[in-house]
Amino acid sequence: YRQNLAAIIPADRSRLPLSPVGITLFLLLSASAVIKDFISQSRELNLTKDRLAFLAYHDDLTGLMNRQALTDRLQQAIAQAQRSQSDTTLGLLMMDLDHFKRINDGIGHDVGDQILTAFANRVKNRVRSSDFFFRIGGDEFAIVLTQLKQPTDAAVVSEKILSSMEDPFLVNDQKLYLGCTIGISIYPKDAQNADQLMIRADSALSEGKRDRNIYRYYTMQMQKDAARKMQLLVKLRAALHNDEFHLVYQPQIAADGSIIGAEALLRWNNPEIGSISPAEFIPMAEETGAIMQIGSWVIEQACAASHFWESIGLPSFPVAVNLSARQLRDERLVSHISGCLRYYGLRPDRLHIEITESSVLDNPEAAIAVLHRLNNLGVHIAIDDFGTGFSSLSYLKELPVDCVKIDRSFFLELPHDNRSSSLLLGIISMIEGLGLSIIAEGVESEGQISFLQTNAPIVVQGYFYSRPLPQDEFIKFVKELSQKSSSQLP
Repeated sequence: YRQNLAAIIPADRSRLPLSPVGITLFLLLSASAVIKDFISQSRELNLTKDRLAFLAYHDDLTGLMNRQALTDRLQQAIAQAQRSQSDTTLGLLMMDLDHFKRINDGIGHDVGDQILTAFANRVKNRVRSSDFFFRIGGDEFAIVLTQLKQPTDAAVVSEKILSSMEDPFLVNDQKLYLGCTIGISIYPKDAQNADQLMIRADSALSEGKRDRNIYRYYTMQMQKDAARKMQLLVKLRAALHNDEFHLVYQPQIAADGSIIGAEALLRWNNPEIGSISPAEFIPMAEETGAIMQIGSWVIEQACAASHFWESIGLPSFPVAVNLSARQLRDERLVSHISGCLRYYGLRPDRLHIEITESSVLDNPEAAIAVLHRLNNLGVHIAIDDFGTGFSSLSYLKELPVDCVKIDRSFFLELPHDNRSSSLLLGIISMIEGLGLSIIAEGVESEGQISFLQTNAPIVVQGYFYSRPLPQDEFIKFVKELSQKSSSQLP
C-alpha cells in the first residue's frame, strides 16, 4: 500500500496542488480502492476453495457424487443400518454403459460427455430421494439404495433403468442407442462392509457383461469364479516359461477320406491345477495381453510341426492357427509369420490363418489391412465360426478370404430337420458361388456325414473322424489313414 502511495505522491509534498483536506480525501479514496480489491480477491479465493471442496466429492461433468463419496456414504448407510438393528437392507447397484468406448472412439468425447450427462439425468428420475447416485469414473455409475424392504426391490429399480435405455439418446440430430449392465449386491446378505459390498457388486457387473443390457445379483459362485480367475491369472503369467502349453492337432478330412489339413489347437496343463479349458484361459490371455507372446509361440510351434511332418514323409498339407483380435492389431505379426516360414523352409500356403468375425470387428480397417498383407505373402485365410455373427455376409466381400468354416450349430439337427438342411445347403451354395472353399466344423455323427456326402461333399473337421490329437497320435492317425487310402486304390 505504501509503495502504491509513493508512486502516486511525490517526495516533495510542497509541490502538491491539494490542501491538507484534499490530501486526506485522496488517501481515503485510495485506501477504499485497495480494500475493495482485497475483498474481491478474498471472495474469489473462497469461491475457489468451495469449488475444490465440491470437486473432492463430486463429478465435474454430471454434478453427481464421485467414488470417494460413494465409499463414505456407503459406510454411513451401513453404520446407520447396524445402529437401527432392524430388518432393513441396503442395495448397491454398480453399472456401466455397454460399448461406450465405441462412442468416444468413433464419434468423439464431446458426444460421449453429452450421453453421460443425459444418462445421469435419466437415472436421477428413477431413484428415490432417499437413495444416493454416483458417477465413479468413465461410464461407470453406482446407486446406494437405502431402506429396502426386501432384496428384490433392487431389481425393480434396475428394471426401470434398463427400460429407460429403450429410448435413444438424441445428440446432434443423431439417435444413438446404448445398453446398460447392472451388478447388484445386498447388505448384509452379501457383505458386511463397504469395500466388500463394492467388490461383490462389481463381480455381478462383470458377470452381467457376458450378456449385456441386463442386471445380475451377486452369488457365491461368482466369488468362487473370481478366486479361480485370480489363481489362473497368476499361473498364466508363468505358463509359457514353464513349458505348460502344448499343441494338439485336429485333422481336416476331404470327401474322399484323405487328409487335406489340420488345425493346431492350444492346450494348457498346469502341474497344480491340471488341465484348463481354452474357453477359460484364452479370454484371460487376451484381456491381459499375454495372448501376444502365446500367439507367437503357437505360430512358431505350428510351423515347426509342419516342417517335421514333411521331414518324416507325411503327405503335404497345411496347418491352421487361430489369431486373436489383439494379434491382428500387432504391426509385427506379418514379419513374424514371414520369418517363421523362412526359418522352417515352408511355402506360405502351408500355413493357414483362422479368424473370427468378432476379431475383425474390433478394429476393421487395421485388421483388413493386416489380412491383405498376409494374403499377399501367400498365407491362406479362413473365417472361423461362420454364421454366428451379424455381418458375416458383408465381410466375405471385403476380406481376402480363401476358406469359410461353417459353425457346428448348422449341423446339429441334420439330417432330420428339413429347415436346417435347406438353410445349410443354401449357405454352402452361396459360399461356393463366391469361389471359396468350405470346411464343416464339429461334425460328429454318421447321419451328418451321410447327408454331406450325398448333398454337399465338402471338407469335414470333427469328432466323427478324430478328436484333437497330440503330435505323436496325430502322426500315427495320418499314417494309418494314408495306408488305408492306398489299400483302397484300384
